[in-house]
Amino acid sequence: MKVLLLSTERFPELEALADTRCFSGLESDAAEARAEFARLEAWADVLLDYETHPSRPYYGHLVASSAKVRAIWFTDTLSRFFRSRPVMIPFDVVFVEHLDGLSSRRFKEIAFWLPPGVKQQGTDAVGAVPNAPRDRPVGLFDAPRVGRDTAVLKEIREALLRRFSGAVTCFTETQANESESEFLSRCKVVVNFTSGLDPEAFHAMACGALQVLNDAPEVRVLFEDRRHLRLYDTGPRLFDVVADALARPAAARDIARAGQELVLREHTLSRRFQTILDVLAARFRQGERFCREPLCATTRGPRGAALDDLSRLAARARALALHATETLGADPDPAAAETVATANKVSDLFSRLDDLASTPADGEPGA
Repeated sequence: MKVLLLSTERFPELEALADTRCFSGLESDAAEARAEFARLEAWADVLLDYETHPSRPYYGHLVASSAKVRAIWFTDTLSRFFRSRPVMIPFDVVFVEHLDGLSSRRFKEIAFWLPPGVKQQGTDAVGAVPNAPRDRPVGLFDAPRVGRDTAVLKEIREALLRRFSGAVTCFTETQANESESEFLSRCKVVVNFTSGLDPEAFHAMACGALQVLNDAPEVRVLFEDRRHLRLYDTGPRLFDVVADALARPAAARDIARAGQELVLREHTLSRRFQTILDVLAARFRQGERFCREPLCATTRGPRGAALDDLSRLAARARALALHATETLGADPDPAAAETVATANKVSDLFSRLDDLASTPADGEPGA
């Protein structure tokens, strides 16, 4: 399976694999860039978009017109994903960084959870800085910026700064003179103010700091409280956790070390890329053609090929209906409401057809 990564960011972990290429000429619609994209697109079986969409409508049209399997790795919520896309590309697989992407009924068949991972290769690799003094009791990242509880978390952050004022160092105060890894490597405890997982949480653990994180279901899927990190759900609980870590440094170091070992073993970008490849290989079984035309008839028969195409159309109809709801749902214009209603009717129709067609006929296996 040949994978073409579309990204302005370089990923040595993926580019080192034998059957992967990277196209980064997304900033330009020059003839050279178009020719390079055409060459690589012809070579690839799968186009993997690393959320390169916001300001590149020309590129979006290129991908939308491709007949290849299209996957996207999106590192934000699905609602923001569809609000920010200039072109609604009907993806076959969506990898989402937050669990809320799996809660959408319309995307339950094509969305897969892919948490953040730490880079171990390249100039921006993350890890503990050798010989860095662990001389900062508590480190804080920027103000909360993710999730519905942002206002509450901001209040908790301000209260923490008052409670431990002499022991807290903020990254915003030091980032002009040191990298994120240098900052994290000098902190004994790092408090992260998000309502879920984000890359900084993994980075802090990879650098050997005790990560103190807001409790959330997706956190508990990957980590265990008091074994790999510490969790809090209220301001007073956070103050107790930080005070306990400072009062019992040996226990805090043991938890930090266990968390660091787990992240560097299980939560690297190399492991995330392997998960992507495993999902694609399982979803598009070996032996089938990587295209949308019904050319897999030789392996599943004409009816199997038609069912595959119908399932993909149903998934795209669901995607378009969600896009219409997200972008036009609050528009008071009657025409907008009619568009949303029509999109949802079409989506429901395709879903019913897909369910009906997927029911085995008399005489078929499973009938």
